[in-house]
Amino acid sequence: MKFRIKLSLAVAFTAYSLSLAATASAKTDGFTEALQDYYVASQKLQAQILQSAFALEKTLTQDPQVDAFKSLGETFPKAVKEYREKFEELDALSKSSGVQKKYSTVLQKIDEDDNEKSLPVLADFSEAIGEFSDSLERQHFTVYAQEEWANSGIRVEQDDFIWVNSEGSWQASPSYSGANSAGYVCRSDSAYAINRSAPLGALLYRVRGSANVNGMGLDKDLRGKADAAGRLEFIMNDDDRRNNTGQLSLTVVVMNQEDLRGMLKVFNELRELSKE
Repeated sequence: MKFRIKLSLAVAFTAYSLSLAATASAKTDGFTEALQDYYVASQKLQAQILQSAFALEKTLTQDPQVDAFKSLGETFPKAVKEYREKFEELDALSKSSGVQKKYSTVLQKIDEDDNEKSLPVLADFSEAIGEFSDSLERQHFTVYAQEEWANSGIRVEQDDFIWVNSEGSWQASPSYSGANSAGYVCRSDSAYAINRSAPLGALLYRVRGSANVNGMGLDKDLRGKADAAGRLEFIMNDDDRRNNTGQLSLTVVVMNQEDLRGMLKVFNELRELSKE
C-alpha cells in the first residue's frame, strides 16, 4: 500500500484524527504511532512548502529573499527526508494482515494513490532549493567616492537579479551636507550626474562593456537587474569626482534567473499535484 502526499492541511489533519481514534481502540502495535509521526512530518513539510511559496513570490517581485533561501536550503531537504522515512515506515506496517484487519476503516479513508509522482517532485524541488541556496554567495566589495568605474570581479548573466546592501557613507561635494539614513550626502540636481535619471551622489552600476548605466538609488538595500553578461562595476553618480569623499562597503548577492525559473517550474509541478 502507498500513500500520496496531498500537500494540504486537511488531509494531514484527517490522518491525525484517525490515528487518535485508532489509539483509543487499541493500546499499541506501532501503527498508530507511525501514523502520528507521519502526520507530524507532513505538517513540517507543509510549513516548508508554504515558506518556499512565500520566498518565491517575493523574489519574483524583485525582492530577493536571500536569508529565507539560505535557511530553506538546509531545512527543506531535512523535511523531505523525514517525510519519506515516516511514509516508508507507515507503508511497511500497513502491509501486515493484522494491521489491515484491525485498521481497515482507517486505511480505507486514507488516499491510496501512489506517491510515485509526488515524492520524486519533492526530491527535485529539494535539490533545486539546495542548489539555488548554494549559489547565493554574499560577495563583498568596497567602492570609493573619487574612483572611476570599479570592477568588482563579480560575474553576472543577463537578467540576473542583483541585491546590494551598502554600509559606510560618502559625499558628492564638500559644499553638500546632511547625510540620509543610508549615509549618502547628495542632491537632486543633475548638472554633474553621469546618469541624469538618478540623484547626484547615488550609487550606479553597470555590466562591464555595456553602454547602459543604471542607478541603484539612495537606500541601504538596493536592487537591480543585469542587462548583459559580464563583470559588475560600481561608481558614484558624479561626473567630477575629484572633491568627493568617503566610501561604501557593499555586500552583493546575485540571483541567477535561470536557476530561479527552474525552481519555479518544479514548484508549479508540486502545486499541480496538490490539486489532483
